[in-house]
Amino acid sequence: MKKKTAVVVFGGVGGKCKKFLSRLDEKDRVIFRELYKKAENIMGWSGEESNENKSEDCSTEVICREWVVTYICDYMLFQKALQQGWQVSMMLGYSLGLNTTLVAAKSISFEDGVKLLLGVSKCVKSAVTGKKRGMGIIVGLCKNDVIQIIKEAKVENQVRIASENASECIVISGYYDEMIKCLEYVKEMGVLKVKDLEVPFSFHYGIYEKCMDYYMEIVENMHIEKAEYSIMSAYDQQLLTSPEQLKSELRRNVYDSMTWNKCVIKLEQMGDKTFLDISTDSFFRKVTKFESDEIEFVGYKKIIPLLRR
Repeated sequence: MKKKTAVVVFGGVGGKCKKFLSRLDEKDRVIFRELYKKAENIMGWSGEESNENKSEDCSTEVICREWVVTYICDYMLFQKALQQGWQVSMMLGYSLGLNTTLVAAKSISFEDGVKLLLGVSKCVKSAVTGKKRGMGIIVGLCKNDVIQIIKEAKVENQVRIASENASECIVISGYYDEMIKCLEYVKEMGVLKVKDLEVPFSFHYGIYEKCMDYYMEIVENMHIEKAEYSIMSAYDQQLLTSPEQLKSELRRNVYDSMTWNKCVIKLEQMGDKTFLDISTDSFFRKVTKFESDEIEFVGYKKIIPLLRR
């Protein structure tokens, strides 16, 4: 089998998985169901989603189930890529995609990746009992312009930059009403795109909060091995392999602001041209803008062919 080398990028949670799952054969569907059952046990869920007593906790569980499905799909997609002969030159993980990255790099187990999602779910459950949170995306303005808009809206203490996906693709995070106020203000300016990301928590808000204590406890108690591959930090672009470095990255991964565009710039400087997009919705290609037109993106449709019915 011909060896192919690529930078492997793991998208965050929230990808649509239906089309991906339709490509799995019966053997892989069995594997998926086994992994999902294992995740259910760790998360403390019952076998079926309840339609009764639609409480806030219930709606949070539905969201977290979607996260777990995305995590399992990305985990299986990476295994498929390895089976096809792909080799890893480096890894990156966007937001909660870092969990899957560490599993793929054999630093933590599949079960530990689920435990991290459990910790994040506790943040969300805590948040739904207080003032509503959210995140949004702005395409067509640079970081400094968005910061100025936040200042003009007088919501500096409620809304912050969550990620610089590209020079003019900015994710904001914070309290929902104030975040929507910023998006509405930007929309009136006629920018390319403004969207409420419809997430239940203000991830990458830039401030450590009490609701993150349970997640941090999981991270502190987790056994982490040295990574088999170098992992580029989404926060400072350092190459990480040691358990200490990876644990520090996990700590940052729920509250710190990402500089994703700097990852892209560094990758271009390093001369990398081929990228495995380990997501179910072509995540990396959507949020990443390369100056070079020689970049090759390999997504799930190229890794898992359509089944012949």
